[in-house]
Amino acid sequence: MNVYGAVLSGAVVSFGEHGILSSFFKMARGDQFKKHKHREWVQVIVVSGAVEVVQDGADPFTCHAGEVYFLEPGHPHVETAVEDSLLLVTTAEDAPPPAKRKAGAAAAPAPALEASRPGG
Repeated sequence: MNVYGAVLSGAVVSFGEHGILSSFFKMARGDQFKKHKHREWVQVIVVSGAVEVVQDGADPFTCHAGEVYFLEPGHPHVETAVEDSLLLVTTAEDAPPPAKRKAGAAAAPAPALEASRPGG
């Protein structure tokens, strides 16, 4: 599944009744999410590849295939694919509250993260 450049809601796996959104995202080696932060928590499972995470106020770390990292709300960070990577991202943000969705309606599009590729 190639979803590079899509907003995270473009590859929705699950949208639960509690406003939890899970989506796949693919990053090529060297792709980077420039510094950003989230209003709510984010859990990232690295399905394949490896991602380096540099978060303000914390030591940088690299998360490899089969590992999980969790980002608290409000902490600026940068994510860079060290290898071609497939991520499963679960978050409580960018999803409308269940009461505001009509039955069977798709999740609202998530705001796009600014990503860049080496040399571009």
